[in-house]
Amino acid sequence: MRHIGDDGEITRGDRAINADEAAVVQRIFAAYADGMSPNRIADQLNREGIPGPRAGKWDKSTIHGH
Repeated sequence: MRHIGDDGEITRGDRAINADEAAVVQRIFAAYADGMSPNRIADQLNREGIPGPRAGKWDKSTIHGH
């Protein structure tokens, strides 16, 4: 997010947590810590219709990276 600060300068890099997305991230970490495989986590999220990053489908590489 960018906005004009009190000094008239543009501030850059402000961040805000998206509570809905944060809940999904926490859920993924908890499931993985409980021993669930990335593939199974991705399948479950897709079955529940939870949109992945960039509104795409979840894949095991979405969970653990490339």
